[in-house]
Order: sequence, then C-alpha cells, then structure tokens
Amino acid sequence: MLQFPAISATDLDGRRYDVPGGLPAGPRVVIVASKRWQQVLVEMWKARLRRLEHEFPNLGVWSVAVLPKLLVPARPLIDGGMRAELDDPRIRRRTLTAYVDIETFVSALGVADLETVHAFLLAPDGEIMWGGSGKPAAEDVTSLGEMLAWWNPGSERG
Repeated sequence: MLQFPAISATDLDGRRYDVPGGLPAGPRVVIVASKRWQQVLVEMWKARLRRLEHEFPNLGVWSVAVLPKLLVPARPLIDGGMRAELDDPRIRRRTLTAYVDIETFVSALGVADLETVHAFLLAPDGEIMWGGSGKPAAEDVTSLGEMLAWWNPGSERG
C-alpha cells in the first residue's frame, strides 16, 4: 500500500501539523484539494461523510488545501481569506493548508494529478487504506464504511 506523503500544514487558526503523523489518533479521512473551485467537491465529501462520523465517533475528517510552494509569500492573504469564510472554529481546526512541491506531492501520493479532489482513509502510520476521488458517490461512502467497520471491530457495524 501507499503511504500518504509527509507534509507540513497549518490549520486556519494557525496551528502547525505534520501530516499525517501529527494528526490526532484514530482513523482519519484526508480530503485533498488544490484549486478554489474544488471546494464544492470538498463540501460534498464532508456532507457524505457526516453519517460515518456519527457511526464511527473516532473518525476525523480533515481537508487539506495543497498549494504550490511559490505561493508561500501570499500565505497570510490566502489562509486569512479562507479563515474569513469559516465561522465555525471546529471546521477551521480541520481545514489545513500546505505549501508543497506539487509534482513531488502528486508523485508520492500515487495519483495522476490534482485536477479533482481526492479523499483518503489513513492508518495511524500514514498508510493509505482507502481512496476515492472526484464527486463522491453513494458507493464511495459504502465502501469507506465497510473499511472502517473492518478496521474498527467494536463499532456498530463490526
């Protein structure tokens, strides 16, 4: 299986995280986006995953905006603009920005490109246990739920 590439990210309240290892314990779904228009798809994924968050209370859903390193000087403006759009502190803490070498990140992630969003279920060591991309379908949530039930035998499903 693939490992999620190690990146440094900051939430919209300014806390720094090493992703994936520095995220809180438990199963984590990381939704990766790289373009402003993809926020619609990120929100669709989050909406679809709410049921699983209730079913698996230890599940954490994170969105990571992956942006080119060359935009680091504009980070205060970009992150500040994103923060201004989000009133909910819980959502701000689960929304991260990472300024990376896009080609290296894409290659390490094992995807063709970042022209759409990608969602990954990560094990504690960063291993990618499940992945989906694009607009989330009911089948995506079903297969992710099955993986979570297998992984969490004490859950309602397991």
